[in-house]
Amino acid sequence: MVNIQIRSRPETGALYLDFIFRGPRCREQTALKDIPENRKRVQALAKRIQKEFEHGSFDYATHFPNSPRVQQFAERAAAGSAVQPQAGPAPPAVEALTPTFADGGFN
Repeated sequence: MVNIQIRSRPETGALYLDFIFRGPRCREQTALKDIPENRKRVQALAKRIQKEFEHGSFDYATHFPNSPRVQQFAERAAAGSAVQPQAGPAPPAVEALTPTFADGGFN
């Protein structure tokens, strides 16, 4: 479960979302000032994102298209898919490769 915090930047008074997604901590800035009406808007966005996390349908680029994290997560996804093993015969069991005393594998 992802915990999304809504915070305010002391320098600008603008609201931002603070959460952890696939490892790194993400802080996504909004242009909204910290007033009750804007907090409700950002809270609604946070709830929508939370539901998408739970359903596995969250797409970083959809919510934060101008974020540098979009590229980072795209590269991670591409690297992860490149490492996936191809379908083929299963490797032999470790037990079959390990010599036993009866085989004379140990002196």
